[in-house]
Amino acid sequence: STQSTGDDSGLREEAIRVHFTKRLNDLSEQIQKAEGECLKFKRESLNQKKRLFLAEKQHNQASIDMCNTDKIRKRLEEELSLTKDKYESQIALMSEHLCALNDKIETLTEQNQQLRAEPPPPPAKTGRKFGR
Repeated sequence: STQSTGDDSGLREEAIRVHFTKRLNDLSEQIQKAEGECLKFKRESLNQKKRLFLAEKQHNQASIDMCNTDKIRKRLEEELSLTKDKYESQIALMSEHLCALNDKIETLTEQNQQLRAEPPPPPAKTGRKFGR
């Protein structure tokens, strides 16, 4: 009976050892799997961090570019407005000048027509006689 108790106890110890060995192997496998997942998530996190940094950098550059473009647009609008005003004033001056020239041409044309319509004046007698 002592031998059967010893055998039972040895079998029981062996069953416990097998059980805990299996349990340790399962836990070890779960730890390795968790560590693998952890490394995967860490890599993904680092990649997302890099992408976020690049996106922020691009956003900042786009903001700077947009600000510079807006400054250029405003400067060009001012130049356009100034050029338009100058051209309008030049056109107004040219129009006035052309009107004045047209009036002068009309006056000269009328004077010319009057001079042509009048009989030529008689030759003036000066009292001198040539040839004597």
